[in-house]
Amino acid sequence: MLHQDLPVPFAENDLRSWGYTHWRCLPDGTVLAVGPMSISNGRLFWDVHQAGYQDFYCYDSVELAVQGMMSFDPARDKEPVGWHRHASTGRRRPAGDASKEYINM
Repeated sequence: MLHQDLPVPFAENDLRSWGYTHWRCLPDGTVLAVGPMSISNGRLFWDVHQAGYQDFYCYDSVELAVQGMMSFDPARDKEPVGWHRHASTGRRRPAGDASKEYINM
Protein backbone atom coordinates (compact mmCIF):
# COMPACT_ATOMS: atom_id res chain seq x y z
CA MET A 1 0.00 0.00 0.00
CA LEU A 2 1.25 3.47 -0.86
CA HIS A 3 1.84 6.17 1.71
CA GLN A 4 -0.58 9.06 2.05
CA ASP A 5 -0.04 11.60 -0.71
CA LEU A 6 -0.32 15.33 -0.09
CA PRO A 7 -2.58 17.75 -1.96
CA VAL A 8 -0.88 19.10 -5.08
CA PRO A 9 0.17 22.74 -4.45
CA PHE A 10 -1.10 23.94 -7.85
CA ALA A 11 -4.58 24.55 -9.18
CA GLU A 12 -5.95 21.83 -11.45
CA ASN A 13 -6.50 24.39 -14.21
CA ASP A 14 -2.82 25.41 -14.01
CA LEU A 15 -1.63 21.81 -14.25
CA ARG A 16 -3.86 21.19 -17.24
CA SER A 17 -2.72 24.42 -18.93
CA TRP A 18 0.89 23.26 -18.44
CA GLY A 19 0.00 20.11 -20.44
CA TYR A 20 -0.34 17.55 -17.65
CA THR A 21 -3.17 15.02 -17.55
CA HIS A 22 -2.47 13.27 -14.21
CA TRP A 23 -0.52 14.25 -11.09
CA ARG A 24 0.25 13.46 -7.47
CA CYS A 25 2.27 15.01 -4.66
CA LEU A 26 4.68 12.88 -2.64
CA PRO A 27 5.09 13.28 1.15
CA ASP A 28 8.27 15.35 0.66
CA GLY A 29 6.36 17.83 -1.52
CA THR A 30 7.70 16.58 -4.85
CA VAL A 31 5.04 16.83 -7.54
CA LEU A 32 4.92 14.10 -10.19
CA ALA A 33 2.86 14.66 -13.33
CA VAL A 34 2.11 12.85 -16.57
CA GLY A 35 1.71 14.42 -19.96
CA PRO A 36 1.52 13.19 -23.53
CA MET A 37 4.77 13.12 -25.49
CA SER A 38 3.30 12.54 -28.93
CA ILE A 39 0.33 10.62 -30.31
CA SER A 40 0.73 7.51 -28.16
CA ASN A 41 3.70 8.10 -25.85
CA GLY A 42 3.73 9.57 -22.36
CA ARG A 43 6.20 11.18 -20.01
CA LEU A 44 6.38 11.12 -16.25
CA PHE A 45 7.69 14.50 -15.14
CA TRP A 46 9.56 14.74 -11.85
CA ASP A 47 9.49 17.72 -9.46
CA VAL A 48 7.00 19.79 -11.44
CA HIS A 49 6.87 23.52 -10.69
CA GLN A 50 5.58 26.68 -12.37
CA ALA A 51 8.74 27.08 -14.47
CA GLY A 52 8.84 23.47 -15.68
CA TYR A 53 10.23 20.30 -14.11
CA GLN A 54 13.45 18.75 -12.79
CA ASP A 55 13.54 15.51 -14.80
CA PHE A 56 11.38 13.12 -16.82
CA TYR A 57 10.99 9.47 -17.82
CA CYS A 58 9.59 8.35 -21.19
CA TYR A 59 6.95 5.61 -21.44
CA ASP A 60 5.32 3.79 -24.34
CA SER A 61 1.93 5.32 -23.45
CA VAL A 62 0.28 7.83 -21.14
CA GLU A 63 -1.41 4.90 -19.36
CA LEU A 64 1.96 3.26 -18.59
CA ALA A 65 3.32 6.60 -17.35
CA VAL A 66 0.32 6.94 -15.02
CA GLN A 67 0.91 3.39 -13.75
CA GLY A 68 4.58 4.23 -13.13
CA MET A 69 3.62 7.39 -11.27
CA MET A 70 0.95 5.75 -9.13
CA SER A 71 3.01 2.69 -8.21
CA PHE A 72 6.09 4.73 -7.24
CA ASP A 73 6.72 4.59 -3.49
CA PRO A 74 9.65 6.77 -2.37
CA ALA A 75 10.02 4.73 0.82
CA ARG A 76 10.72 1.65 -1.30
CA ASP A 77 11.76 2.75 -4.79
CA LYS A 78 14.73 4.69 -6.10
CA GLU A 79 12.88 5.63 -9.30
CA PRO A 80 9.64 4.71 -11.08
CA VAL A 81 9.36 1.49 -13.08
CA GLY A 82 8.19 0.67 -16.60
CA TRP A 83 9.90 3.52 -18.44
CA HIS A 84 11.85 2.96 -21.65
CA ARG A 85 14.04 6.10 -21.72
CA HIS A 86 15.58 8.36 -19.11
CA ALA A 87 17.03 11.18 -21.20
CA SER A 88 19.19 12.86 -18.55
CA THR A 89 21.22 9.69 -17.95
CA GLY A 90 20.98 8.16 -21.45
CA ARG A 91 19.56 4.96 -19.98
CA ARG A 92 17.12 2.91 -22.00
CA ARG A 93 15.03 -0.07 -21.04
CA PRO A 94 13.42 -1.92 -23.95
CA ALA A 95 9.74 -2.48 -23.14
CA GLY A 96 10.41 -1.03 -19.67
CA ASP A 97 12.50 -4.07 -18.65
CA ALA A 98 15.17 -3.01 -16.10
CA SER A 99 17.15 -6.22 -16.74
CA LYS A 100 17.77 -5.08 -20.34
CA GLU A 101 18.97 -1.59 -19.45
CA TYR A 102 21.73 -0.01 -21.50
CA ILE A 103 23.13 3.48 -21.98
CA ASN A 104 22.75 5.33 -25.27
CA MET A 105 24.01 8.90 -25.10
